[in-house]
Amino acid sequence: MSIKGNGEELFVGKKASNIFTADGKRTAIPYQSLKKIEYCLATPEQNGKLKFIKNKFKHFSFIFSETENDKIQRTIILIRENNPRDRKSTRLNSSHV
Repeated sequence: MSIKGNGEELFVGKKASNIFTADGKRTAIPYQSLKKIEYCLATPEQNGKLKFIKNKFKHFSFIFSETENDKIQRTIILIRENNPRDRKSTRLNSSHV
């Protein structure tokens, strides 16, 4: 699945995601290395944010618009279903992002 973000694009797979920037830089995010995922869906007034957290010091963020909310929700479900280790995903209020 492909999700358009603000200046980036997120490609979601069963075992990993990849974030591509406008200049072609790729960041690979294997799910097995993640501690948790935090997200906040977008509203008409504010962009949403998906945050992949590896540890206290390393995380990857993806910013998206309201039109991508459905795909973000499906992404969270896909990651949970395809990764047997118990992954925490936390939905945050917009004030937390």
